[in-house]
Amino acid sequence: MSEYCVCCGAEIPEGRMVCPNCESQYTNRNASGNKSSAAQKEGGERMPKEFPVYSILDIESALEIPHGKSFKYKPIIRKDKAVRMFTKKSFERYSNENDVHVIGNIHRRQRHYKECSGENEIPEKKLKKHIIARANLHDERKDLNRSYDVREPYRMYTVGFAYVGDGAFLRVVTFNPLFVLLPLLVCVLILAFGPCKPELPTDSFKWANGTEVSDNKPQSDAEQPDLCYFEPFPEKTTLTDENRCIALKNIPDNKGKYLVSYRVLVNGKEFYNTGAIKPSNMVEYDLWTQLDIGSYDLCCQSTEYDIQTLEQMDGHYNLTTELIIKK
Repeated sequence: MSEYCVCCGAEIPEGRMVCPNCESQYTNRNASGNKSSAAQKEGGERMPKEFPVYSILDIESALEIPHGKSFKYKPIIRKDKAVRMFTKKSFERYSNENDVHVIGNIHRRQRHYKECSGENEIPEKKLKKHIIARANLHDERKDLNRSYDVREPYRMYTVGFAYVGDGAFLRVVTFNPLFVLLPLLVCVLILAFGPCKPELPTDSFKWANGTEVSDNKPQSDAEQPDLCYFEPFPEKTTLTDENRCIALKNIPDNKGKYLVSYRVLVNGKEFYNTGAIKPSNMVEYDLWTQLDIGSYDLCCQSTEYDIQTLEQMDGHYNLTTELIIKK
């Protein structure tokens, strides 16, 4: 596929837009160029440079495609199907059989075109943005007129190729959706598989609806070991009509450190699970109404959780007592 200078039409190596002669004539900052710039500041005339203007043609109407050749087209403007362009694959097939050259890129989503002060010159601001020409799209049936900045080739998502006559095409580009989707995909993967807060077993972990425990124990200035503390049961616990409940506590010494839950077992049978009790709180559970008169083995198995991470800690502590029911 041949490349041609956008200024003089001379054949140039692939990847360039301007031939070396035009480049040295108009873009080199030699001594005469510096004098010209100084003259501009004093009100002198600028160095003129031809600003090519291309007309975008409907490709199927403009090209004489032999019978039996099938190519795919798509509209340059989605709502206007009168002016169409080649799809990427169709352009590759056509370029393999015909002598074509790509002038530059136009952005499919460009809505506004900033006019030049003089259409026979390329303003320096446009040159700095690598704008080398102008392309006009006109549809008489819909009274549609739109202008595009033709830029030097750069990497963007290619939609298709628009025809401007004499074997010349413009690459129609738009924003590559991967530039947006890839960062979002990375964020989703990090959230899905990255380090996160551990989930707690829903069947055995729940928040207890406890009541506050008063802390009558004097505070000590001595440094305490980082342990979970419990208030043990007496050797025998008696429940009567006036005192029907056992008290399961997370004592104030665990403040800022541990949550505690208890499984209430009577003669090995589970009766109740308290859920996570906050420090300085307790849960009262009525066993008197559920048990007949007699003596029972009561065991309350504890489970400790770190209060910051909610991770279950290793080890368990069992509160045991001989439970006596009187009625």
